[in-house]
Amino acid sequence: MDIHVRKLTKDDADAFWQLRLKGLRSSPEAFGSSYEDAVKLPPEEIQRRLGITPDNYVCGAFSDEDRLVGIVGFRRESAPKLRHKGMVWGMYVAEEARGQGVARRLLSRLLEHAAALDGLEQAMLMVVTTNEPAVRLYESLGFARYGTEPNALHVDGRAYDEHLMVFRFPREQA
Repeated sequence: MDIHVRKLTKDDADAFWQLRLKGLRSSPEAFGSSYEDAVKLPPEEIQRRLGITPDNYVCGAFSDEDRLVGIVGFRRESAPKLRHKGMVWGMYVAEEARGQGVARRLLSRLLEHAAALDGLEQAMLMVVTTNEPAVRLYESLGFARYGTEPNALHVDGRAYDEHLMVFRFPREQA
């Protein structure tokens, strides 16, 4: 499968939302958001989430048929004391595209864009501890665990822990 990755635009809102809902429904333990809440959001909110700025964007992976098969978002903190960090959110790759390097390409592109942001020092993410392939991927790209939140999520009567991970952007020495 030939994959190309780019930032999504408002024109991608429908494809983005269909894939996001698919992820929320098929892997509820992997997200802080729920399918039941997300499905109620109006189209304007979906388009707003794709309002591309250097500090807030979603990357999408497209198959050779130009079908969206993977997504991951980035949101930089806006408060002056927090602008040195951003959050990686919503990573999801459609089941039929897994095992082909799609997640690695998505996250690499996201980090490439984030590295260009002036004053950004680190990107953080949370990953459910039972998702070992994702944990391995994040570690292989340079994310390090700095803690584990017990009972971070409750899904269908079961508690899930989440690893807290950080990627520190290399900075040139003056």
